[in-house]
Amino acid sequence: MAIASIESNPFATRFVRPGEVAYRVDSESTRADELAETLVTQLIASVLRNRRVAIVGPHGTGKTTLLRRLEVELKRQWPAAVSVRLSANQRAVPFRRADCMIVDGFEQLAAWQRWRLSRSVGVRSRHAIGHLVITSHRPHHGFVTAHRTRVDSKLARILTEERLSQLPPDERDILSDFFYSQITYCRPKQCRLSDDSVRDDSINLRDLWFSMYDEVERVRREKNSE
Repeated sequence: MAIASIESNPFATRFVRPGEVAYRVDSESTRADELAETLVTQLIASVLRNRRVAIVGPHGTGKTTLLRRLEVELKRQWPAAVSVRLSANQRAVPFRRADCMIVDGFEQLAAWQRWRLSRSVGVRSRHAIGHLVITSHRPHHGFVTAHRTRVDSKLARILTEERLSQLPPDERDILSDFFYSQITYCRPKQCRLSDDSVRDDSINLRDLWFSMYDEVERVRREKNSE
């Protein structure tokens, strides 16, 4: 895990990308690590019970971070598990036999690809998949939604303050004010998360931290120009 120095920008990708910041279940408990491990244990149990399992949530709420932690345990259960990370530049999955396939960004696939992949689960064929674990911004038919990710304003503040604590005091004060000015702009629009339309006021922490990175750089440029 990368450790930021006081000269580094603590919001740089190498410090905040999935796997560098541990998934936090909520903002209320001091037992963050214990709660996260309990959640992973529950998710593994859900995968064992169900062949198709989804982690669902808006952009920037920790789906990939949680999946990275879960993936460690899935590969202990199925060492040959196949992992696929989809993006705008990678929108294909290998249609091959696998005891477990892990797909990050399921909605990036075309409808026919999602259908074919889902239909490959639990069948007798050379492309059969034993268990399919996905992340997505919405639930999908045939998948059990095992967990919904969400970042409320308190959790965003706690996680951001952990980053800010690595800055000098003068920069920390400026960035703290900037955080509160930005937090209302980092909430996704109303989205459909179930059969009913549900307003999700979760904060897009990824976009928030992109803005924080830019602000750190701006503050340091001004300091250097004085």
